[in-house]
Amino acid sequence: MTDRNRRVAIILAVLFCGGGLVCLVCGVFGFFRLQEWGQQVQRDAQATVAEADEFARTHDQVGCRDEGLRRADLCGLTDVNCNAQVTVFTDRCMAAATPTPGFCDGVPPQTEIMESARWAAAQCQQMGRAQDSHCTTLLQSVQRTCAGH
Repeated sequence: MTDRNRRVAIILAVLFCGGGLVCLVCGVFGFFRLQEWGQQVQRDAQATVAEADEFARTHDQVGCRDEGLRRADLCGLTDVNCNAQVTVFTDRCMAAATPTPGFCDGVPPQTEIMESARWAAAQCQQMGRAQDSHCTTLLQSVQRTCAGH
């Protein structure tokens, strides 16, 4: 083996070992960070459930839907945790709230995809929220609530 080949082999070995060490450190750090994030999500969900139960004591299903929309407006479209908390709040609140007469009239089952899309678009239009993705997403909570009744 020539000196040049030996130097190349040493450089490659150092790079390989260094890369492996970086991957190991990132993996360990990522594992602990993921655990911490999961615990935070669980705490957030528990707090959101408590807020939903409290809100539902004094509101009907329409009030819960509207509060869910207000909360959704505070989330960025890509803020997964915030949007998940809105879903938790809205589902829990509407299930616990005073039923609103006629609330589920005309609500299609979620399995009817095209009818659901038309219904959601029409509902959002009526609420002055046409082309609002938070609105159409939140209406899935209405569908889940109405499917249980």
